[in-house]
Amino acid sequence: MQAIIQHWKILLYLTSILLGLSNFTWAEVITNVTVYEKAGVTTANYPLTFGQVFKKGDVPQSVQVTLNDQPLPTQFDIKRHWDDGSVKHGVISVIIPQMPANGSVNLILETNDNANNTGGMDKAAILATNVESRIDLSNLSGSQNPSTATASLRNILTNTSNLEYWLQGNVCTEILADTPLTPNNNLHARWEARFYPGTSFGIRISTSVESVDLNALGNSDYTVSIKLGSDSPTEAYRYENYSHPYGSRWRKVLWLGSQPPETELHYNTDYLIATGMIPPLDTSITVPESYIDKLYSIYKTKRGEIRGGDDIDGSGNIYRAMPMVGGRDELGIIPTWQAVYLLTYDNKAREIVLGNGNISGQIGSMHYSEGNSANEFYRQPAVSINSRPMVTLFNLSNDIPTPVGDIPRKPNSWHPDRSHQPSVVYLPYIITGEKFYADELSYWASYDIGYSFWARNGHGDTFDFSSSFSGYDAGIIHDETRGVAWAMRNIADAVVILPETMAPLISYFKNKLNNTFTWLEMANTGDSQGVHFILVSRRAHEGTYPHMDAPWQHDFNVIVLNDIIRKKEAVLDLNALVQLRDYLGYFTIGRLANDPDFKKYDGVGYYFPVTKQNGTAIENNWSKYYAECLRYWSENSSRAGGAPHIKTFPDSWINDPESYIYVAQAALAGLTHLPNGVEALKFIKDNTKSNIIYQKPQWGGLVPMDGYTVSSRPIIQTISIE
Repeated sequence: MQAIIQHWKILLYLTSILLGLSNFTWAEVITNVTVYEKAGVTTANYPLTFGQVFKKGDVPQSVQVTLNDQPLPTQFDIKRHWDDGSVKHGVISVIIPQMPANGSVNLILETNDNANNTGGMDKAAILATNVESRIDLSNLSGSQNPSTATASLRNILTNTSNLEYWLQGNVCTEILADTPLTPNNNLHARWEARFYPGTSFGIRISTSVESVDLNALGNSDYTVSIKLGSDSPTEAYRYENYSHPYGSRWRKVLWLGSQPPETELHYNTDYLIATGMIPPLDTSITVPESYIDKLYSIYKTKRGEIRGGDDIDGSGNIYRAMPMVGGRDELGIIPTWQAVYLLTYDNKAREIVLGNGNISGQIGSMHYSEGNSANEFYRQPAVSINSRPMVTLFNLSNDIPTPVGDIPRKPNSWHPDRSHQPSVVYLPYIITGEKFYADELSYWASYDIGYSFWARNGHGDTFDFSSSFSGYDAGIIHDETRGVAWAMRNIADAVVILPETMAPLISYFKNKLNNTFTWLEMANTGDSQGVHFILVSRRAHEGTYPHMDAPWQHDFNVIVLNDIIRKKEAVLDLNALVQLRDYLGYFTIGRLANDPDFKKYDGVGYYFPVTKQNGTAIENNWSKYYAECLRYWSENSSRAGGAPHIKTFPDSWINDPESYIYVAQAALAGLTHLPNGVEALKFIKDNTKSNIIYQKPQWGGLVPMDGYTVSSRPIIQTISIE
């Protein structure tokens, strides 16, 4: 379809030259999205709003949507540019003239020079609608709380002199509003209200209540009621006896009036991957509908008080106790449910993606902002370690004012950490462009930077580079090897995609993240690291052999660095980060490509020695390193992970799509440019099962971007991200 349209446009362009039409505007086809009607009804003037990322250089100014070669009413709200000035991310709002029952429309995205995002509804036009979302809290408990509290969206809009727009134009208007629920209260209300004035549909209203202000923290218990509509207020949502933990925020998205009938939006996945902003998944993977149903059942089903449930007290697919060990769906460069969505675009998978993104706000003890106007991040979703260099957010110690109310961790509450944290809101923000998810990205990045002050200045258990940094405001990530990986991932996600309206936070996050990169580059250079097993600023110390670590956690870091390199703009010195990734790649590849010096079936074990038992470096020699591993495994059999397995991998590993083998496969997907990288990846693929990868596509489903074929199945066509 795109090729036909492009050919037609070339003919039109040549004709315009012959006719002397100098004002002809050339439009380049960028990508497409296909919309499927799922409700079984034909709908006129169907409104659609979605987020879209673009390759660097593809969109010089704006985007126009066409259908059957006819331009549609299109509004483009730009949220982020690439460093060359082209558009990286934006929100597209379009009116589809007719959405056919049980049919589909193929929307073509083309370049344009007019975003059509001026004007829109002003205050008078908005108040002329029936807009209202009234929050009523009753049976309210907690120190300094009254027994009831109320907040009204309409009152805020009536009394404001300047509306805060998120989307603005003739197709769609979305405004933001917020207010404390009562004076001197720790609870705050926020709204995102979306209008489609050219259609017959209602108003989409996102309502949130949060307890995030460091200067007024407290747990609260209450019953919440949300009433919609100003003329005849109707209770649209109610929850009895909700326990609201400090450092959290909940969200409900409701429609005032009629909601557009269900449709299912399918992106061009190859294009998304080509932008560098989405992991390179093998798009040939088929996910059975029964597996989507399984994920959906976990998402919807409440299991006691620990996990499950998608309401404001639920956990969805996310473990409340993040430090809990063991494989699970949320771990990986993206969670299982997000990878499944990108491979299917099934609406149930989308509901899981967005629902877990909403639940992200409910993770207590990690959402903190500054309510003090003297702070550089006043009213922003972040806490600054520039202002609070000794702050420790994971237990609210150091530099934290006396909170309002009692703030012990509530029973069955959330226990976030860095070593097991997922990427919950990056993809929801990309595909929706909604402010709630942008704020969540900032909360996660802020939490990861402020998690603990210890060794943020470059002092670590292995090396001390504190003299190279300014102090505890350097923001170096000091954690387990896996904690460094996942925290770098979440901070980088915020850096590369947050909207430009949050520029100070982008700069802040980027500075702290690059300090961690610099630390890792200092610690992981030269020959002193032997076989290049990653050294981080905190190492696990277990048993009688302290100088050890997990090779799969090493691979986590390789996977994350592969991802950050593809996204490019989180990095101040891309070449230096590529060198670090390649340096660490030597260890991932070498464990699997140096047989017989190092038995390759032992290459994905549980724990390996990092140094000799006396703490000195192991020579850069795979035979000597293997001898050291054998000695460590014999002395620490409980940490050996079953090694040695000289002839084959155990079936339990091969049949587990998130085992160490598939973790190594994910890391190797980004290392095929290095010597023996293809051979190592081929060895892993020859010893794994392609028919189970759909269960955890974020591991074995990652593929090289350079066109290599390492099995009978082609991996992917060459796609440049330059």
